Amino acid sequence: GPQGQFKQFRHGLNDFVNKLEQWLKAHDVTFHYETPVHDLIGTQKGYYVELNDESRSFYDGVIVATPHQVFREWF
Repeated sequence: GPQGQFKQFRHGLNDFVNKLEQWLKAHDVTFHYETPVHDLIGTQKGYYVELNDESRSFYDGVIVATPHQVFREWF
């Protein structure tokens, strides 16, 4: 029969997140958990991440995972 436009993960969205995390770690991606970010500054070559302690680091790319309510406050 016809396929719908929405997909479901066999073991839930959490399974997808766990597999993505495993893959990224296997490819030397750095993770920072529960780290409050003061600012995220995009440039042509990547992103500066400024933390609440005023330290700043540069990254090629950034994945932000946050509760929906926090995301809504940003926008």
